[in-house]
Amino acid sequence: MKAARKEADAETANQRIRSTLDALPPGGEPVKIGHHCEGRHRRAIARAETAMGASVAADQQARDVAARATTAAQTLATRHGPLAVASKIERIKDDLRALERKINGSSHNFGGGYIETRPPATGGHLARLETLYAEAADQLTYWQNIRAEQLATGQATDYSPETVTKGGHVRVGHSWYEVARVNKKTVSLIVDRFSSGKAHTLTYPYAKISYYRAPTETTETK
Repeated sequence: MKAARKEADAETANQRIRSTLDALPPGGEPVKIGHHCEGRHRRAIARAETAMGASVAADQQARDVAARATTAAQTLATRHGPLAVASKIERIKDDLRALERKINGSSHNFGGGYIETRPPATGGHLARLETLYAEAADQLTYWQNIRAEQLATGQATDYSPETVTKGGHVRVGHSWYEVARVNKKTVSLIVDRFSSGKAHTLTYPYAKISYYRAPTETTETK
């Protein structure tokens, strides 16, 4: 690991400076001009200064590499967080559906008798779309495998419109909320009620739900 190597280099540089400092006369003895030891003393000082510079540089490099490694680890953890993974899978699925429409052709009814029709792709355009589709399909498999591992280890939950119902309660973060509406990709939760009795709702993706209680169950947190 690069950070470990840089730490080792810094320690080696520190040991070298300790050795060069040990070679200097004790007590900060000044250079004796004209004495037979003057040359040796000056060379020892020069070596100590060089070692000091190398030690400072090595320490700074070790700190820089460690900081970059920490940032990279944090970025990876964020990128591979359960919510981020679930969101990425949905985005890739949307991309694949859009590519399918371009490859196979599509039609859209705008109302008023106007229907826009797009023919299937052909030639070089079709080849490019098929390449993009294959790449997106590979990415989907990659992230789905990560998602499957997170589900298997309990890092993520797998709630959906099939498992959550209106009137039930879900836990998002540290709080429980009543389910007001179940949508295809999100769930609308009652987070507050006005004095008039009208509910104030917020919408969250299913991946943010950590626990669910059906309408007939209690809503006490575990």
